[in-house]
Amino acid sequence: MIDRTFRGAVLLGTALGLTASSFAAAGLSPAAEALFKKRLLFNIQGKGSSLAYDAGVFSEVFKTVPAVAKGEVILSANSGGSIVAAYFACHGISAASVAQLKTILVDGTPRIRSSVEELRSTVELPIAKLGMMAAGKIPYIDVSNLDAYIESELDISNISQLKQSPCKFEVPFVIVAGNYEIVHNISSSFEFEKMQRGQSGERAPKEGLTISGRDEKIFSRKDFSVSWKKNAFQTLGELFRQSLASFSKERPDIALGNTPYLGRACTYFASKEMYEVLAQIPFEQRLCDIRLTDDPESLALAIRASAAEPTYFYPVEDPNPAKLLVGQGPQGNLGLSKKRSYWGGFVMPMVAGDIRRRLPQLRVLGSGWARMDSGAVKVISTFVLVDSTEVSQVTEYWADSEFVPSSNYMDKIKSIAVGRPDHATEYETGRARAEQCLTLEKQRKKPCLPENVLAPEWDGPVFPDKDFPDDEPLQRARGLGDLI
Repeated sequence: MIDRTFRGAVLLGTALGLTASSFAAAGLSPAAEALFKKRLLFNIQGKGSSLAYDAGVFSEVFKTVPAVAKGEVILSANSGGSIVAAYFACHGISAASVAQLKTILVDGTPRIRSSVEELRSTVELPIAKLGMMAAGKIPYIDVSNLDAYIESELDISNISQLKQSPCKFEVPFVIVAGNYEIVHNISSSFEFEKMQRGQSGERAPKEGLTISGRDEKIFSRKDFSVSWKKNAFQTLGELFRQSLASFSKERPDIALGNTPYLGRACTYFASKEMYEVLAQIPFEQRLCDIRLTDDPESLALAIRASAAEPTYFYPVEDPNPAKLLVGQGPQGNLGLSKKRSYWGGFVMPMVAGDIRRRLPQLRVLGSGWARMDSGAVKVISTFVLVDSTEVSQVTEYWADSEFVPSSNYMDKIKSIAVGRPDHATEYETGRARAEQCLTLEKQRKKPCLPENVLAPEWDGPVFPDKDFPDDEPLQRARGLGDLI
């Protein structure tokens, strides 16, 4: 629920010329209060199975940016980046943990190497993915492909031991995932084709790939909401009035509200202290729902949820939706969704907007998001309502520095003929790119930044004060400043 007493206190403080940090303790735990002293939001941005790139970036940032080693950092992540963020959430950030992550992601266990091989020979191989779609199949492999990573992150020998994981959260974090019931465009009658190492299991329905609803919903980048289009809302309302059973059969995962609004396109998996501060954002402005992530099982769910991208993995259902805050609450209320499933972190390539607006003192650093080419955008748009290019542009607006991979490196990743770089090469490429960008900043030159960003609807602080006034947008594209 929104703490409106807190909001009123901050507005009063603004009039008195006080700072937001003066009110940090109002309604917050000591751990949440401590977030106002953090200096850096480090966003680990997914790149498919190229996790070693982000490990290389992290190693260079750890060496060069003292705030990271000092614990003055909050981690955020999407997609495969959630694996890296989860590792440091469990192990803390130290020279030893940074070195150990390199060992895990570059050398790999036999199970991790097998997982990567399966990904790269099926759903990450463009020709294989397109071939499956041409045959009327939705390409994906089982989400258990991620278990080897989760076991390494959470220090367990088998995924069945999640409850026995010794993981104690040491770094505040936010991991994002798309809300499947809200953003998907696929007919409920379509059954996903199961793929095991590229071999088809269950056959697709005779009618092949059937798409419905592509003209029924609309996504707004203004507030990341999804609504029915006017005509669709009227048609569905008539169907609902005529036969509830028919409506439920056609739309088994969602209910029909009094307005066209369906819900937010995404969910933040947030550590307890981050949950507290994000929950204080007025729900009309908060871009995503919030899911409390306070134990190893919740963290494993966050990894699966954010990594379960369309055309990679089947959506992941939340087994404990009581930990969700949807809209203005109460906690556990799913809004118009009858269940909650997650479908990857593509919906928010930089997880920063709400965090920066709530904690405006932060600088925002991204490990680098590789924007999709037109072919990939077209494939994703077949299944998902969200425009992946648009959300890249509007979320990366918040970057103060971002180590965007070079086009030459991305061409190698996508190469079919010569194969992808090995993990050691990916690690070194990420490390070298971070070194290049950080060196430019040390020389007080222009920071590395994404191109062609779009301004968001809300660009000011949630709770303005004399340092961050209401009538000015928060500064952005600043580089890391005195952090290096």
